[in-house]
Amino acid sequence: MLDFNFVEKGTFARLTPQKRILRFLIGGLLIAYFVWQLTVYETLLTTDFLLIPWTKWIGVAILFYFFSDVFNIGFNRRWGRWPQYSFLILVAAAIGFNLLRTGTFWGPAAGWPVYLMQQFTAGMLGGAHIIAAVLAIPG
Repeated sequence: MLDFNFVEKGTFARLTPQKRILRFLIGGLLIAYFVWQLTVYETLLTTDFLLIPWTKWIGVAILFYFFSDVFNIGFNRRWGRWPQYSFLILVAAAIGFNLLRTGTFWGPAAGWPVYLMQQFTAGMLGGAHIIAAVLAIPG
């Protein structure tokens, strides 16, 4: 559906009530995921990679996709995908450390960065969506 709310160039149209509700729901879901993660953080810290449910990796993949946007938009930086690349390097180094230390592929050394990335991204995006919904602003 076309939006015929014409505004001056360089300005944003205010959010409609439907978009505000959607933004509030998305923010609420991200905050709920953040709180849920506080109770099940030990899932990622297990020493056996195969014990982590595949559904857990869906959340990791979604939040990893938006990880660089938190820096680029939230912190007003133009780093592109470099936050994601540096995170992957950090996790690869943690996996290498875990292989040398315990001889297993996965463990707490690799689980903590993944857990912290999820918490950081979900918390920042959830809070930003709720604030944007309350203030009726895009962003």
